[in-house]
Order: sequence, then C-alpha cells, then structure tokens
Amino acid sequence: LFGIIADAKIDFSNLKNEGVSPEAQDLLKKLLDRNPKTRITAAKALEHPWVKEGGVASSAPLQGTVVQRLQRFAVNGHLKQYVLNMIAEDLMMGSDIISSDESDNFFAPLRTMFEQVDTDSSGDVSVDELVVGTLAHEMQKRNKTKKKNKAKFKKWA
Repeated sequence: LFGIIADAKIDFSNLKNEGVSPEAQDLLKKLLDRNPKTRITAAKALEHPWVKEGGVASSAPLQGTVVQRLQRFAVNGHLKQYVLNMIAEDLMMGSDIISSDESDNFFAPLRTMFEQVDTDSSGDVSVDELVVGTLAHEMQKRNKTKKKNKAKFKKWA
C-alpha cells in the first residue's frame, strides 16, 4: 500500500474544474513534490503568493462541496481518533485481542518509555517533553555507539 501511494502519479488536472486557482495549484504541486531537494520548504511556502497576506488567494466564499469535504474530513479525523483510543484502551485493559502475557510484554517497555518522557506525570506528553525525550534518547544512542567503538578500538590496539 505504501509503495502504491509513494509511486502514484498525482493528477492535478481536476483542480481547475474544482475551482482551485492556478496559484493554489502551483503551491500544491510544490508542496507535494516527491524530491526533498526540490520540494518547497515550509518557510518558502509561507512566502508563496497564494499564502501571503494580501496575496492572490481568493476571498470568495468556499463552494458547498468544499465545505462538506472539510466537515467530513474533520468528523472522520475525530472518529478515527476515537476508534484508535478505544482499540488502545482495549489492548491496555487486556481484551481478547491479545493475551495478558503478550500485552504485558508489549506494553511494559512502552509504559516505561512514556513515564520517562512524561516528566510532569500529567498523563500527556507535551511537545516540549517529546523534544527533550527524543534528544535524551539520541544522546543515549550516541553514548552507546561511542562505548562500542572504544571497545572495538581497544581490541585492535
């Protein structure tokens, strides 16, 4: 599935029929460029004429179908999040999906990792906690690599 999505050719031809301006189409094409070297950066996207304050974006009201699609997207996003939360709770509470032993083996390291990152014990991980936790994890990995390299070097010396 990932391969199909990654390799699929994006068809921008219907955008004009949907009432998408040429400037908006240009921005979409630049944002969806598969080549990271030629893809527009976030900073450049904010400078794009379609996004800029006083730029070329239309002030016309959105068509009904666009509004309906946005509403459907929002509802589906909430529904998906709700379903994923239900599945996670079922797994955490030891439902019939996996055995209790499998659940403990699977979730124990995740709980430990979560508790390490959730430094204020709020039950949620803030962006700051996530950044600090990620940096700490990367530092631990680098230190382990350094120790392994030193040990290998001592064997050669």
